[in-house]
Amino acid sequence: MKWYQKNREEVLKKLNSSQNNGLTKSTVVELQQTHGLNTLKSKKPISPLTILLMQFNNPLIFILFLGIALSLYSSHTIDAIAISVIIIINVSIGFFQELKMKKSMDALKNMAAPIAQVYRDASWLEVPASDLVPGDIIKLVTGNKIQADIRIIEATQLLIEEAALTGESEPIEKFSNTINKDGLDIADWQNMAFMGTQILAGNGLGVVCETGMNTQLGHIATMMQDTKDERTPLQERIHALSKMLIIAAFVVVAMVIGIGIEQGMVFVDMVGMGISLTVAAIPEGLPTVVTIVLTIGAKEMSKNNALIKKLSSVETLGSTTVICSDKTGTLTQNKMQVLSIYAAGKYYDITGTGYETEGTFYDENKTEVNQKDDEDLYKLLQISAICNDAQIVSQDGTSSIIGTPTEGAVAVVAAKAGISKDAMLENCTQIIHSFAFDSARKIMSLVIKTADDKYFVVVKGAPDVVAQRSEHIYLHGKTSPLDSTTLMHIDEAIDTFASRALRTLAVAFKPLQASHLDLTQEGYEHGFTFLGVHSIIDPPRKEVIPAVKECHSAGIQTIMITGDYAQTAEAIAREIGFMQPGIERVIIGSELNAMSDEELQEALKETSVFARVVPEHKLRIINALKANGEVAAMTGDGINDAPAIKSADIGIAMGITGTDVTKDSADLILLDDNFTTIVKAVREGVASLIISKSLSVKDSQQM
Repeated sequence: MKWYQKNREEVLKKLNSSQNNGLTKSTVVELQQTHGLNTLKSKKPISPLTILLMQFNNPLIFILFLGIALSLYSSHTIDAIAISVIIIINVSIGFFQELKMKKSMDALKNMAAPIAQVYRDASWLEVPASDLVPGDIIKLVTGNKIQADIRIIEATQLLIEEAALTGESEPIEKFSNTINKDGLDIADWQNMAFMGTQILAGNGLGVVCETGMNTQLGHIATMMQDTKDERTPLQERIHALSKMLIIAAFVVVAMVIGIGIEQGMVFVDMVGMGISLTVAAIPEGLPTVVTIVLTIGAKEMSKNNALIKKLSSVETLGSTTVICSDKTGTLTQNKMQVLSIYAAGKYYDITGTGYETEGTFYDENKTEVNQKDDEDLYKLLQISAICNDAQIVSQDGTSSIIGTPTEGAVAVVAAKAGISKDAMLENCTQIIHSFAFDSARKIMSLVIKTADDKYFVVVKGAPDVVAQRSEHIYLHGKTSPLDSTTLMHIDEAIDTFASRALRTLAVAFKPLQASHLDLTQEGYEHGFTFLGVHSIIDPPRKEVIPAVKECHSAGIQTIMITGDYAQTAEAIAREIGFMQPGIERVIIGSELNAMSDEELQEALKETSVFARVVPEHKLRIINALKANGEVAAMTGDGINDAPAIKSADIGIAMGITGTDVTKDSADLILLDDNFTTIVKAVREGVASLIISKSLSVKDSQQM
């Protein structure tokens, strides 16, 4: 059901609900019997006993057990004991290594909030979220998790964090209006909210549309449960080697018996001799040596911030031919940063890392700028600081922000000039009125009183809207009329930033008379003096660029798979060198929907970026790569990445920003969320691969 295409009345009617009264208790009981509890069904966590038994699921172990049986049959008791000890050592190493790294998580169930505020029989109640049914009216409050998939019917400045579900790095502003479009991905369903996501700001009301396994979160859970674990390349080789050894053993026994009988020897004696030769030929030490090699590889990886959950995955890393990577946080810093500013007809570049408040300003001539000496730039930074809801916090020497990433970036660039909202408020700047940002106006504005008793309207928002509402521009400390030529230069600056896939945020102000403090919001928000434009991006990690080059040098293809917009993804991909000659295609989710599996397999040979994708797309991409004969690694942090991570030959989760669901699905966890760590892990995997291959070849030759 496309609930986002239906208006509020249609949704309530379809669900037999009412905004005035909510559902009745008797209706709730009937619906609970029909739909069941609002919970996610997940598989039972793997127990230590299961992990132990899994160590015996190895063809070479079966051969060793055969060796024990044959040894006992031929009265070679010492051989039987020796082989038994080898089995115990091998199983113990694998068991304790995987038990140490294994952390059973029932994370999908934990994504749902425990308590919901629901409107039933014309009264507000607090009920367990598991009791929610379709048609329930629920309250949306800042800080709460969404308890089911809901259609929003009222929204006031409602911002919801959906990064873990959709891959969107920015919070999504929600509204109650109907969306009359087809073919939209869930990231564009702005009148819907989904189970497991977080309300960052605002409030509202919603009607429950889907519960339990019918939610988007439940859909991902289903995909994860339907994705089967497959043997790794090492397991495939061991399986093949074991079959060869068994066949060879029977051939040897048959040949010995045949030759002996032909020479007139006793049949029983020849059988005993054949068994002795078979026992001697079995490579008892191979499983243990391979396990030790993989354990050493796993320990080396852990020193480099890569935690392996399954030993067999060590060798799989060495076989990797394609690395599919999420963008935000893995290839980029996951910290929005102001890279440059356009003010008074000039461009300024700003250095710095993440949310750290240290950085330097340079003009177009690469000359360092003292912000206090540049009145145009300094005034822009002052207004950027005061007209801002984000806070910069420092803990253990590391800076972070509370608020939206974009506002945080603007607050940080002001702090680099020694300007902060708190300091301005302490120095007698007062906020008289505040009008929060919304998607209709696309601006945020304040009415303030400065320390010298002057009044101003200060504003920040979408550059085209701010420019459209401006009548003047601030140049060299003076206000001048905003003519068509100046407006053209502003548009050129905006286009320049947009061509680099940079987010933009404009800043303006307006002097105000004390007698005009009783105006409406519309009365305040026009006639501005334009100050300038911030250009903002989540910058790539510097260390990623050489790591990507190393991948390409080793013949490993790199593919970016992200929920972000195509233009932003392509710009980052080009900057870090993800694109190779002949492999530069960018495909968006809607194009992927129109492709058959065969067409996707062909497209993958020339594609470096997939943008605006949903969980089903990621899973299709991984399966298409495997169909092409590739050994695919998949990285991610959100629950939307989990099905593809589980399906990949080697699934890689982010250890810092990754959800518990993602970590539980992965074979490898990056403790530093860094793409470079993957490359180091692959390097260790290659070493383990070479050793394990040489051991397999050596033993097969001996046989």
